[in-house]
Amino acid sequence: MTLKWKLSEQQADCVAETEIKTVTNNESKEIENKQRVEKPSLSLRELRLKNIELLTIVKSQETSIQQLEDTIRALRDKESHDIEAATKDEESKTNQNMAFEELKQSVIPEPTLIDLKMRRGFGAAATRREFWEVD
Repeated sequence: MTLKWKLSEQQADCVAETEIKTVTNNESKEIENKQRVEKPSLSLRELRLKNIELLTIVKSQETSIQQLEDTIRALRDKESHDIEAATKDEESKTNQNMAFEELKQSVIPEPTLIDLKMRRGFGAAATRREFWEVD
């Protein structure tokens, strides 16, 4: 024997009405969800403006980075140029000192026999005689 539930017409109408409300609520929620997905919070125009703003910021940052890299490169070039100039100055000073020493050696003659005798104390008269004798 099977038991069948028998509902009164009023109860059946109430259950049917509840089911219809549930289906209607679910359908309206689905429609709202679709609209939310289809309609973003920002309009397409607003999104494009935001995109342009972000691209402008990125471009300005790239420009700033490029300027910093150029400044660093210029400072390194200046530093290397200064080092080269200092090295060249040192080399030229060394060369000048060497040339001056060579010039001193060539201008100042080696001591002659007369100079050596005068230093030893032979006296001016003796050196004058020898000087005339040498010539």
